[in-house]
Amino acid sequence: MARDGAVDVDFVGGRGSPKGYVVTAAPGGSSTTVAADARTARLTGLANGTIYRLTVRQQNTSGGDSTSAASDPVQPGPAVAPTAPVLEHVLGRQGSAEVLWGPADDGGSPLTRYVVTAEPGGHRVEAGADTGEATLTGLSDGQEYTVSVRAENKAGAGEAATGKVTPGPARAPGAPADVSVAPSATGGPGLDITWTPPLDDGGSALTGYTVTVDDRALETSDTSLHVGTLTPGHAYAVTVTAHNAAGAGPAAKAAAPVEPDVTVDRKTVVLSPQSLAGMSNATEDTVTFDDPTEQVRGLQAGQIIVGAATTKVPGGVLRTVAGVEDDGSSFVVRTTDATLEQAIDDGEASFAGALERDRVRSVRSLHSGARVTLDGRGRRPRAIGGGADWDFGITMTPNPEDPTRTLTVASALRGEISLEPHWSASLDFSLSKGVTAEFRATADIRASLDAKLSAYFTTSFVNEQLATVEMDPITFHLGPVPVVITPELSLSLQLNGSGGLEVAFTGHYHQVVGGAVRYNAGFHSENLTGPAESDFHTSFSPSVSVAVELPARITLYFYGAAGPSVAAVPSVTFRAAPAENPWATVDLGGRIELGFHVKALDLYWSTTLTSLSHRLWDSGGPYDGLSLEPAVKLVQVGSRTRLSAHREGCTSDGPLTWSMAPGSQGTISTDGVYTAPDRAPVTDTVIAVQAATATCPEKQASAELHVGPRKPGGVRNASATRDGDLFTLHWDPPTDDGGQTPRYAVVYRGDFLGHHEFVTRVVDTTEVTFDKASLYAFGNTTFQVVPINSYGAGPLCPPVTVPDPA
Repeated sequence: MARDGAVDVDFVGGRGSPKGYVVTAAPGGSSTTVAADARTARLTGLANGTIYRLTVRQQNTSGGDSTSAASDPVQPGPAVAPTAPVLEHVLGRQGSAEVLWGPADDGGSPLTRYVVTAEPGGHRVEAGADTGEATLTGLSDGQEYTVSVRAENKAGAGEAATGKVTPGPARAPGAPADVSVAPSATGGPGLDITWTPPLDDGGSALTGYTVTVDDRALETSDTSLHVGTLTPGHAYAVTVTAHNAAGAGPAAKAAAPVEPDVTVDRKTVVLSPQSLAGMSNATEDTVTFDDPTEQVRGLQAGQIIVGAATTKVPGGVLRTVAGVEDDGSSFVVRTTDATLEQAIDDGEASFAGALERDRVRSVRSLHSGARVTLDGRGRRPRAIGGGADWDFGITMTPNPEDPTRTLTVASALRGEISLEPHWSASLDFSLSKGVTAEFRATADIRASLDAKLSAYFTTSFVNEQLATVEMDPITFHLGPVPVVITPELSLSLQLNGSGGLEVAFTGHYHQVVGGAVRYNAGFHSENLTGPAESDFHTSFSPSVSVAVELPARITLYFYGAAGPSVAAVPSVTFRAAPAENPWATVDLGGRIELGFHVKALDLYWSTTLTSLSHRLWDSGGPYDGLSLEPAVKLVQVGSRTRLSAHREGCTSDGPLTWSMAPGSQGTISTDGVYTAPDRAPVTDTVIAVQAATATCPEKQASAELHVGPRKPGGVRNASATRDGDLFTLHWDPPTDDGGQTPRYAVVYRGDFLGHHEFVTRVVDTTEVTFDKASLYAFGNTTFQVVPINSYGAGPLCPPVTVPDPA
């Protein structure tokens, strides 16, 4: 990622035990060294305008250092003003307002400060570049104010994020969140209840909580409560209310009523902490104990073993014993898959959670131009912040497999995305009724985007995976039985559309999106998406339709296996057609995708819910403008291309003036003939201006010329097959190979005995076979493939999961 006099580098480690990494730029040889656990680096002291390629050398503790292939070309450039921050909350207080925001994209140079204002009245406060909250004082109670937050860097102040607030006296707090209820793990008919505090305390410190269990009210100052002496077989409804000096706020309720007792199947064995401590290894079909307890030695075929999460089995244990083997040095339990319904005859629980900072195991960026961080500032620790600042680059001209299809070109896409996810799940096991299960998830999505998309295509789809956030396993209890859930959040950005030249936009977006799925002898779905709030400012060229989507997927893994998921996909669509009136429109839309693939419950189902489109803006009239043909074109080194100009909406004979945009390396003649430079890759911009006449105003248009070759596009149709302990990864080559036959790097990610991530193979073929033992490929194992040629690396393909054995 290019910056002002610097470059940010993301990389994946190779095999071996690294002691550090050295990142080097060519030309010039500037370098920096980062620690063994780093996967990003910032290389400073570079010259703006110079094209660099970077390499990463892995220094291994045992010698035998390895060096990566050269990166894509990258060109540092002057800083630009920051994007708008993501305004998360504006909370009214007596005579003041508390403002919370997510960071702005820094425009290639470190932020220097944030400026927070309130109008009317010119109220102003400054905040440091590393903070995310401020308090505006001196406000009048009952007066509505418009609050603005701007980020600044060396290039100046960016766009403002704005919101409304009305100050006033202290009021009751908001509702608590994430209420979970489960039968007591300590024996006896009782319930264990937990929750998280409300975000808004109402302007007065919380004094405690009221927990109602049916009509029984209990007071506590903690965020958990054990309630005993309850009636077996009765399902209790639970609510939690926070209160302060101003009174009690709204109640938060558990997702479903819960009975306080559990009947565990007689074949179920809950492994003790001592038995789990003696475990030395776990594969998909064996569990090995070096120090077996009497409980382990007593296991018999047909029993169900259940265990909490440990470092050896981070997803917990839920297995059926197939047999045991004791060779004197180790005790091996052969196993097959089991379900919770086999382990529990009768029992209920209601679980809920959020993105808790102290439970996050890993935060991974999946795109070289994307970054992702946890918002650990201020009082809002349950959000993930994603950022993007990259060139999508030319992907291809006509596809030889389908000449009608070409893909998009985009430049200068910057933005910040903030998500606050919440999820809940309820389970009910009964010998007479079977299984009832419900999963609900929502994500509070806020985005600040600034983009100029250049386009010359008919049908396209670009899917950029930004990041994933994996949390540590969370163990709930159904009585004595541990239920291990590992939440994961993934964030993407997608583009698709047709036609045209370019669309530029800046704006803000906010929506709570989500869905619910319930199983009770059949599947039922519910859309939990709320209304959208947005403010977009756009400029169009003729004949373009571009959709920007921000998919966020929340998945719960039960005992390490894929579980229920909700994917929320809000979108903004920009459309322009010169012959229509209005000729340009902006629409909000979206869809919700629900999945219920839970091995632990033996339930598999998926569906898509769509929400209606909402018109944000239209041009209010016909088009009047200038366009160039070709709008965007891939050309060869030293070649010539003639461009032509077309006027829409006004008949003009005004003279045309042709020029090259600053920084371009080719030339343009007075009659519109472009000559490409003798080097590649280069992106040049041609500008045409038609002078005003007595009847038509002056108009300007631009075209982009991409001088190849270039880095390849992404591989297609990646999949995995399995034959016992061998699994084979297949993929199709990129439709656009960048003018050279690529090689392929295979990236392995797994969670056996800790998280592992490295490039395991670089191959010339589109198929590779692995032995799972050589990679410790147990538990949650995925692969990704990235194509490479001499001009750089293409995008990672979506993660491919190794299938379970048949």
